[in-house]
Amino acid sequence: MRCFLILSIALALSYSALHAQDVRKPEVAGTFYPVDARALTDSIALYTKVAAHDSALHGRVFGIIAPHAGYIYSGRTQARSYQALSGHHYITAIIIGPSHRGTFDGAALHHALAWDTPLGRLQVDTAMESDIARACPFVKTIDSAFDKEHSVEDQLPFVQQTLGNVRIVPIACGAMDLPQLLTLGRTLARLANDSLIIIASSDMSHYQTLSRTLTRDWLATQDILAMDPEKTFADIIQTHTCELCGYAPVVALMFAAEAAGCDARVLGYSNSVWATGDTTRVVGYGAFSFTAPEPFTPIDTNDQRTLLRLARMTVDSLVIKGRTLNVQAGGPVFGRLQGAFVTLKKKGVLRGCIGYMAPTMPLAQSISQAAISACAKDERFTPVTASELKDVTIEISTLGPMRRVRTMDDMMLGTTGLVIELSGKRGVLLPQVATEFGWTKEEFLKQLALKAGLQPDDWKSPAAKIYSFTAQVFRE
Repeated sequence: MRCFLILSIALALSYSALHAQDVRKPEVAGTFYPVDARALTDSIALYTKVAAHDSALHGRVFGIIAPHAGYIYSGRTQARSYQALSGHHYITAIIIGPSHRGTFDGAALHHALAWDTPLGRLQVDTAMESDIARACPFVKTIDSAFDKEHSVEDQLPFVQQTLGNVRIVPIACGAMDLPQLLTLGRTLARLANDSLIIIASSDMSHYQTLSRTLTRDWLATQDILAMDPEKTFADIIQTHTCELCGYAPVVALMFAAEAAGCDARVLGYSNSVWATGDTTRVVGYGAFSFTAPEPFTPIDTNDQRTLLRLARMTVDSLVIKGRTLNVQAGGPVFGRLQGAFVTLKKKGVLRGCIGYMAPTMPLAQSISQAAISACAKDERFTPVTASELKDVTIEISTLGPMRRVRTMDDMMLGTTGLVIELSGKRGVLLPQVATEFGWTKEEFLKQLALKAGLQPDDWKSPAAKIYSFTAQVFRE
């Protein structure tokens, strides 16, 4: 009996020790943020109150960039990042930060099954960690990457206060090249859903003068807002014109956000001067969000007929009376901001096609303006005449958001249209064009280049930017 009791105690102690090893304890509590739970909660609440946003974000928040300095320095700006998440429900948060002390290539996971903070325990989403590691062979378990590392841990109290008891996927980045960051970003985009948030942890300029900090941080901000991950990487790693200590997390998030068709927005900016008064060794802090557009509800048959009738009336009024219509179309579909193209065909042959890619006007107005341009301003054709109207049919394409095309797998013939931008030239082909002519993907890309006034193989240029978009097409 005594032997059994000793064995039981030994097993219990062994299990307890093993269990303790599977939990990462906080390492920077008391330095970067308060170790006392009440004081920590109060400080986050204060920063959040001070950093109240002026306006709400539209669309689903896909990811954020948040700084990771001591809260007394960056807490107000960090709070701006997390305020973008308030009111949203997330189950898992992927938190990616740089490893400031570790020296390794690729990215690292920690073996721990949970992370503790003064506010409690957060469980690790081990299934998602496995998915990421399988898709990204450069992501490995390296516990030392997190030793005395604050970039991920610094975010956790804000995560807990804003999102509650979510699961987490902590990732620390070492030295990473663009192909690795693209692979990681595309993997994150594939995993993304309404219940997942991606958090990139990064400060901006480090220990520059105030004037130099503001200049460099402005350049980094412009790169991020332009949704240009390659230029962001080059400006930081190659030309050193700006700085993000978490360049890898930020660029990976940008690749992921790009694949999801997100828009970037700056939520706030500050630097260490307000806390230290020192203008000679300044650190910059930026808060950014990436929002995915809400999917459009397909336009039903009745509304399609209304929009086609609007386009027909616009064309007839312009051609016969020389006047444009004053568009007055009510209803949620007609008033939503959405790009559209109007295509005119005469006995089945193209007679004009112009539209608006950007969702800057209400849909009814986009279609009315596109109808006018297709009728009278398409430089490939003379304006439509009254005698032709009986033979002209109208086709409308309402557009979804643009997404960057990096491989042919990002294209779907007959489903996605394409845009190319290169050397100041731009060309657009609607999705139905490839089907009408029976093109392969490569032929579609060649014709796209020609449409932009480029050489047929210019789509292969590393400088070429190609985007896809979906369209709902309906016709008379």
